This record gives sequence, structure tokens and C-alpha cells, in this order.
Amino acid sequence: MEMTKDKTIDAFLKTIADIVDAIPAVEAAGGSIALQRAKISALCDTFQRIQMYRAEGIREDLVAIVLEKRKALIMDAGTVQDVNAICSEPKPHYYGGEFRTGRFSVPEEEMIMWSLASLRAPLNHEATERYMYLFKEAFGYLPWEVN
Repeated sequence: MEMTKDKTIDAFLKTIADIVDAIPAVEAAGGSIALQRAKISALCDTFQRIQMYRAEGIREDLVAIVLEKRKALIMDAGTVQDVNAICSEPKPHYYGGEFRTGRFSVPEEEMIMWSLASLRAPLNHEATERYMYLFKEAFGYLPWEVN
């Protein structure tokens, strides 16, 4: 794909190409018509979500990771219920002094959600700790550790 001089447009076009390229793979993988439709719908949902993250100013490298991981989860899903679970927003549950996530959770996407939530209201101590844990997992360091 030929690139433009605008990184935002390039990212948008690459995302569209990634989603469009995945559709024949959904059909080739087989499964019920309902599963194929659910996967294609999930790919469209992923595209919309990725564009929202970009509009919010989320780093492109994180957005690209979320796109690839969500796409892989969608392609590997074996049931419509799994696809629906993949499409739901990250919902970590605080239980027993720790956050627990679902089996289809994308850690980078959860980190994005904590970041967006922190723009609307301060995170409590546990949520901040979770955000910092995810940050370190994604980047390998904490913000104040950068020289």
C-alpha cells in the first residue's frame, strides 16, 4: 500500500486494509454463517474502536497492538458467544485485593481504558496501581523511570 505524507491518514488506511484483508480469512475458516457474520461484525466494531482510540490521541503503537491482538482473538474464536465476549469492553473485576480480567482481555486495551477513565475522574489507589502495572507490562518501565 502506498503511503501518504500524513501519518494519521496512513494509520487509518492501514487499519482499513487490515480489516478488509481479514474478511476473506473469516470466510475461508468456515464455521456457521452466524459465526462468520459475528466475526465480520466484530472486525467492524474493532475498526470503530481503534478509530475512537486514535481520536482520543492514544499512541499509535498501542493502537496497533490492540488491533492485532483483537483481530487474532476474533479470528480464533470458535463460537458466537466468544466473539461477543471479545467485543465487550475490558471489564476487570476487583476481587480479593486484585483485578481479574476475562480470557479475551487485551491488556493494552485495558490500559487505554484506564487512561481514558483517568481523564474523566481521578483513579482510586487500586485502579492507579493496576494502570501502572499494565503500563510497565506494555512499555517495560514506569513513566518516572525514564531518563
